[in-house]
Amino acid sequence: MIRRNPLLEILGLALACGLIGCQGAGPASDALALRPFLSGPSPRGMTVSWLGRTSDPESFSYRPADAPTFQGARVEKSLLPETDDGAAESTYGDCVCRVHLTDLQPGTCYRYRVGSGGTVRESSFQTPPLHPEPFQFAIYGDSREGVAEHARLARAMAAAAPAFVLHTGDMVAADDLPTYRQQFFGPLAGVIDHIPLWPVRGNHEGPAKVFGWLFDRPVDRLWYSFDWGDLHVAVLDSCRGGEAMATWLARDLGQVPAGRWKLVVMHHPVYDLGQNQSRWGREEFAPLFRRYGVDLVVSGHSHCYQRFRPLFTRGVNPRHPITYLVSGSAGAPVHRVGDSPYLAAASQERHFVLLEVRRHELAGRALTADGRQIDSFRIVRNADGQLAPDDLARSMEEADFDRLPLIQGPYLGAATVVRLPGADGKMTVRLPLAVGPAEMRYRLVLGDQEAADYQAAEVTGVVAPNTSWTIQLPVRARRAVNVLPDGRLTPPMQLSLEYSFGGGRTCQPVGPVRLAGPGP
Repeated sequence: MIRRNPLLEILGLALACGLIGCQGAGPASDALALRPFLSGPSPRGMTVSWLGRTSDPESFSYRPADAPTFQGARVEKSLLPETDDGAAESTYGDCVCRVHLTDLQPGTCYRYRVGSGGTVRESSFQTPPLHPEPFQFAIYGDSREGVAEHARLARAMAAAAPAFVLHTGDMVAADDLPTYRQQFFGPLAGVIDHIPLWPVRGNHEGPAKVFGWLFDRPVDRLWYSFDWGDLHVAVLDSCRGGEAMATWLARDLGQVPAGRWKLVVMHHPVYDLGQNQSRWGREEFAPLFRRYGVDLVVSGHSHCYQRFRPLFTRGVNPRHPITYLVSGSAGAPVHRVGDSPYLAAASQERHFVLLEVRRHELAGRALTADGRQIDSFRIVRNADGQLAPDDLARSMEEADFDRLPLIQGPYLGAATVVRLPGADGKMTVRLPLAVGPAEMRYRLVLGDQEAADYQAAEVTGVVAPNTSWTIQLPVRARRAVNVLPDGRLTPPMQLSLEYSFGGGRTCQPVGPVRLAGPGP
């Protein structure tokens, strides 16, 4: 696995770009309604987009980082599509301004300037190298309305300096421009102006009119593929797709050169032990993954992290099993995860996945916003392209997946207090739960960020199978506590529940804690 220090990476990249850097220029004026974002990178190309108005002058110029002068490029304008609430959306602009650069040099840092409505913003980007070399990229999903959580993850991703970012879908709660501006582009400000973004359509992107308009993709064909070094990525539209997409995918995967890693990304999981229990594409697309030697399949939709043991079908790909991964807890309400012998790792924590690509190794780390690692894995192949013996030894047969009983995790209720603390600052947080057909051992503590405002000792215990229970956590407030209109406490309080159930261990955030009502 490539071991990197994010700070040294950023400094090294800056030096490689002539001491100017290929990092963003920091927060810009809100006069740019939608800050620039990058998409469609290739060794000789990049697309830069931003939101503007047809009545305003728009300009764009760029230069290699070591060149003395900027040169201009033509700006294309695309009008906002007709939507249910076009008037509200047009308050943020009525066109996407887009520049398609096609004359770039591979592996080169460029500076660029965007002029819009009298405001100028400068940032940078790095084109992919022409020849394969080790690199890393970030993948995550289901950010939706969790703006604060999304912003923290975005900052952590940017610090890791990935070559690009892949979002597994459900970027927003609804397919309208104000929502994209607040829930997606807001948290990613200062990130995707210098790190290219590859989007995946999720079910919350709805009809995807605004999604397609923003990312310059036809609504009736939101699947595509791209190459980066030793990696080939096929992006699917699991909300529509169908026979046309399956035909395209077979042709696309069949043309990938030997020795290149194959990654497939879509929103809905093929294998899923989360609350959604998705089995999208199990009959139509999974056979194509096996036939054409896909190495890794990543999806979102279930709001959790899941990594399955490598899966194979007897007589088809016993020497080339597939690893399935779910990354969908970047901001949407978290889901519990069941337990199964097929599951190698799981977590309900907010996270992103950093994947490192080398010629004979694909390594992944699931990381929280504070840099804590919740899982790591490696897929290693030999010189002949076959997986290493250790990976084959961990593999399991797909046909047995639905035959083994699923051990669901416990059902968690809302964490509440029945009254605000008095002068002594004392109160009790109650967390009801229901346990399935296995014993549950738990440890309930305050969240890491709450120590400045609250104090509590951990509470541990055991819950018998098929019973209900209420965990009670005594808490002392260090300062005055109030309640917001929606019942949330301020200062905010969140808990962390660690539990073992059915042979697996899970750490799950719980909260925010709310006021349930007056006490007796």
